[in-house]
Amino acid sequence: MNPSRIAVVGLLTLTFVASVSAAADPGCDKLIEASAFKPGVPYRVSQTMTIDGKAEVSEAVYTGGVLYSQIAGKWRAMPMPDMADATKTARETTRQCVAGGIELVGTMPARVWTSQVKTQFDDKPVQWKTWVGSVDGRIYRQQSAGFDQRIFYDNVVAPQVPAREKKK
Repeated sequence: MNPSRIAVVGLLTLTFVASVSAAADPGCDKLIEASAFKPGVPYRVSQTMTIDGKAEVSEAVYTGGVLYSQIAGKWRAMPMPDMADATKTARETTRQCVAGGIELVGTMPARVWTSQVKTQFDDKPVQWKTWVGSVDGRIYRQQSAGFDQRIFYDNVVAPQVPAREKKK
């Protein structure tokens, strides 16, 4: 898998999980609501994925309908993929959601959720830990085996992207 694909897949992991047929888990409604894509909310993501023992760090910025991703030190811009089915897919694949205690993510108090996500790519469900802001209901951190993602909502600015790196 090339680094570009790894970064984009990782940046959108919870929203692009592959659909499997199963009944929705009503205990997951609040977590799924927090996970739903909000087109008017700019954000910046910093994540680390560990693949074959090697840590890969990447960043992305979403603002103005454009997703910017930094891969191998270069920023690229592309239109945000269609997220129309993301919430439906999350409802079909997310299970055993449990709201835990409150922890700080930076200065933001966040409720810590644990859940399992089952996809067609994994033999068993993947365990997730997700920090949802107590004040605004936004996701501030997500973590699973080999994956740690931080999401920021303040001072989000589109990075400078050379014209040749813009995708249509």
